[in-house]
Amino acid sequence: MKGILRIVAGGVLMLSSGFAQTQTPPPPGSTAAEREHYKDRREHQEDRIQQGKQNGDLTRAQAHRLWSNDKAIHREARTMAAKNGGQLSERQEERIHHQMNRNSRAIYRANHR
Repeated sequence: MKGILRIVAGGVLMLSSGFAQTQTPPPPGSTAAEREHYKDRREHQEDRIQQGKQNGDLTRAQAHRLWSNDKAIHREARTMAAKNGGQLSERQEERIHHQMNRNSRAIYRANHR
């Protein structure tokens, strides 16, 4: 009887440890994760603009326009997040990503003309 209890107890411990290991990471819409993602992406795009300006691929006016677009996108993201309790809804995230993608393509096109 004691052997059966040990087996059952061991099985329960193994199952409970298995559940503990399969915890899901925080959702992508979490405030800290999204802020970090946007920060990294914005820094990368700013670096691309700066490199284009230094290489002579971008004029001063082109760089200013691209930076202005980037600032407007992030200002809009901050405003939407502030109105939504500090987080963006899925639809708002999609909108911001779409705008960032468009600006990224504009940076690419401007640098490769």
